[in-house]
Amino acid sequence: MEIVLTTNSPGEVAGWVRPMVRQLRADWPEARISLFVLPCAFASGRECLVASEIEGIRQVFSPRDYWRLALWGKKPAGFQPGPRGLVLFLGGDQTHAVIIGRRLGYPVFIYTEGRALWPRAVKRYFVPYPQALRRAEEVAPGQVELVGNLMLDAIRTTTDRESYRAKLKVGRDEQLIALFPGSRPAEFRYAISFFQQTIARIAAARTDCRFVLCLSPFIAPELAAELWTATNLQVPMIQGEQYEIMQAADLAITIPGTNNVEMAFFGLPMVVALPLDRPELIPLEGLPGLVGDLPLIGPKIKAYAVKKLAARYKYTALTNVIAQRMVVPEVRGEITPADVAHEVLNLLADPRRRHRMSADLREVVGATGAAQRIVATLKKFTGQEDEL
Repeated sequence: MEIVLTTNSPGEVAGWVRPMVRQLRADWPEARISLFVLPCAFASGRECLVASEIEGIRQVFSPRDYWRLALWGKKPAGFQPGPRGLVLFLGGDQTHAVIIGRRLGYPVFIYTEGRALWPRAVKRYFVPYPQALRRAEEVAPGQVELVGNLMLDAIRTTTDRESYRAKLKVGRDEQLIALFPGSRPAEFRYAISFFQQTIARIAAARTDCRFVLCLSPFIAPELAAELWTATNLQVPMIQGEQYEIMQAADLAITIPGTNNVEMAFFGLPMVVALPLDRPELIPLEGLPGLVGDLPLIGPKIKAYAVKKLAARYKYTALTNVIAQRMVVPEVRGEITPADVAHEVLNLLADPRRRHRMSADLREVVGATGAAQRIVATLKKFTGQEDEL
């Protein structure tokens, strides 16, 4: 059985592809897994590299490989799919997954946060939450299954909270603040400086705070080292241990993204910052994203589009979007590091608020098990349920 996955950007590779492949290997070991990284404005450029390190994926294909298959029917070198298989969409534009399915003659299954396209060409949609179910059912009634949040299945830790805090030499009475400045080079270049100025203000107000910077696997360590300016603060940069950091921290400073949900799993209070004074750095889908790359006028058009789009959304933190209420504080717009530091200091001064936030976060994101439910349905639709 050939299983062809699609994905597009850092959050999907880490939060959707990784746990899905792990579950497929456990429940369907004879399946051959391939991955197409699709064209995407949100990509970091390191998706193929990171995905190639995921155990269980036999082949990883680039956006260029996808276009050759989509436009001319040319399969990538070494890709010899058999007559039986399926396509599972785990990020990108759903249209691309449908095209791959038609080229290969495979049924298409889609994991989505509510958007359901091409219902006549898709066998089944998988969604994480009831509100996503309602949205998808409007387009594809009877084709949607509520499975839970796949991101939660990605979470694995190698140690306990206290051991990791000891490793970082964090005292019992100290507050550990974790920094998550993004996974795409453009936003990271801006966010790392913004966050550095933010923690300088926090450290000046509170002597009991320690800091750790969590470096995304999609950011080259040499880029981070280049951008982090000399300071009196000792801030370790750690890559590949994001879940241990989330488990050990008392509070996080982050930007909107998939890590908001991962932090919620640990009940980690957070302040989500979305500075819009450099809106041209924020990735966009479709025509505005493409126009933004044009010289001179492109960034101005994109900046205008970003601000208009941001004004339409009541929430930007994923936890708040899921809950449709302000579970964690958001600091957004033309903000300064002082604005974010102020919100962090308010949270640090209010243990009861942090405790309530922690409980709310765990409740909002729900339980694990989405990957297992998806595999069970895939087997059912392909006549392999007897292998469960």
